[in-house]
Amino acid sequence: MRLLLSAFFLTGLAMSVQAAKPTPRPLEPFSAADAISNAPIDLASLKGRVLFVEFLHTTCVHCQNTAKMLARLQAEYGPRGFQAVGYAFNDEAQGHPPVVAEFKRITGAAFPIGIVSKDKALGYLGVSVMARWGVPQVMVVDAKGVVRAQSPDTGSVELSSEQYVRQLIESLLTEAGGSKAAAPKAATTKK
Repeated sequence: MRLLLSAFFLTGLAMSVQAAKPTPRPLEPFSAADAISNAPIDLASLKGRVLFVEFLHTTCVHCQNTAKMLARLQAEYGPRGFQAVGYAFNDEAQGHPPVVAEFKRITGAAFPIGIVSKDKALGYLGVSVMARWGVPQVMVVDAKGVVRAQSPDTGSVELSSEQYVRQLIESLLTEAGGSKAAAPKAATTKK
């Protein structure tokens, strides 16, 4: 009986813990309504652009700093094919578009930000709800629709560094233009 209970427990635990998604991998469909305009923010529709997707908490200082960085990068690289996108998944944002509007105001984020549930965000990223995880959670997608980098569950120093992200974006934009420039390797990219 003890062995049978242990087997059920371990099976349940294994089912509740998702494996981390490896990179590179094809971008999976993901969509949510923009918190301000209610227009769909569909990642698949952005294929052909280099994407930086930030899954954020509106109350998180690190998320605010990343959004400020993305606002600068969007202004600079947007005309060349870069697109920043955000998805807020904290409790305060759920059903409260003004919370996202305030986040956009204080960060200068002139890019779309939707609101999604925690389960939807973490499930999409392959982060277990049982794992210790941090925000922001980010993904970088090349113009062909391949996830090239993703922060680990606990976050990423590299993908929060403007210098590193600039190099990565430059490399992916150059690559999209036909050049063979090599992207910098992130130590935190999931394998």
